[in-house]
Amino acid sequence: MGATGITGATGPTGLVFRGAWNVSTSYNLADSVSFGGASYISLAANTGLQPDMSPLSWAQLAAAGAPGPAGATGAVGATGVAGATGPTGGIGPMGATGSVGPTGATGFAGATGPTGSIGPTGATGSVGATGVTGPTGAAGGTGPTGSIGSTGATGSVGATGVTGPTGGTGPTGVTGATGIAGSTGPTGPTGATGVGTSGATGPTGVSGIAGVTGPTGATGPTGAGTTGPTGPTGAGTNGTNGTNGANGATGPTGATGATGSFSGAYAVGSTITSGSTIPDYTSSKNVVYFVNTNGRITLPRATTAGQMLIFLATSQLTGVVNLASQGTDVIRDPTLGDSATLDGGFFTATLLSDGSGHWYVLTRS
Repeated sequence: MGATGITGATGPTGLVFRGAWNVSTSYNLADSVSFGGASYISLAANTGLQPDMSPLSWAQLAAAGAPGPAGATGAVGATGVAGATGPTGGIGPMGATGSVGPTGATGFAGATGPTGSIGPTGATGSVGATGVTGPTGAAGGTGPTGSIGSTGATGSVGATGVTGPTGGTGPTGVTGATGIAGSTGPTGPTGATGVGTSGATGPTGVSGIAGVTGPTGATGPTGAGTTGPTGPTGAGTNGTNGTNGANGATGPTGATGATGSFSGAYAVGSTITSGSTIPDYTSSKNVVYFVNTNGRITLPRATTAGQMLIFLATSQLTGVVNLASQGTDVIRDPTLGDSATLDGGFFTATLLSDGSGHWYVLTRS
């Protein structure tokens, strides 16, 4: 083996995912958070600045996916058991007394005895026979009791008239108060779950940015030992094989770049200035670059399909980003059309390579 290759440079620090945005948390440059279903990257240290309302301090990395349609409503549950019957109401008040029936007919008066001669008072005569009982009067209608008949003529007392019929039943008493309501019956079983299909899954958000892995050291050159000559063909014996060159010592492993706590397929590149040219793809396809001065940045060649680059001006008050392609590469913008440059003083820009000499502008602002 040849001499040990030089140690690879330490990879740049990746984005640090800080979870859901909190109004009281302090954030540093290149911190990333989730808010309202989208993800954002911090452009500068800040506290209490809401990501979707603070374009100078935050840039959106990925928008929230659209919600799927609501599932069908489940079936109505069965009716609960009826409550127990309330207690019986109290007895109503007594009805009014019926009206008295009419008085029966007066019986026949007995005949008057002859007047005795005047003289001494004779013995008291015997009581005259009882007169015949008068016929029973017709039953009076329901009502008050009939009045007492007039006193018969002196003589035998007429028979007592027949008792009138009992008055009719009084009106029904007032209905008693409603009994206490029975306890509520147990809840019916839950209706079966609706069979509607689930709404379509919203599109997956853009993957978060991962820390860049340091490049592998170069392979050492092959050892210099030569192979011995081949012996003559036939009965001759094969020549002795030359000894293999000694293996070169293994070079030390390059230091691992600090790993960002947000998993994904992005890395944070070095801060670049006007006139810089970004090198062609080596170990990280997708890189976020911070541009700290106004000017033009030259893109790498668009030879790696799927390579994505994000540019952010470090000062969104005065800093701007202008881009240029290399050679015959073309920058395709849906509004400005095809061009070798992307000018206009944008604060942010995201481009994607198709691997065939085209950079597509996905977003710019």
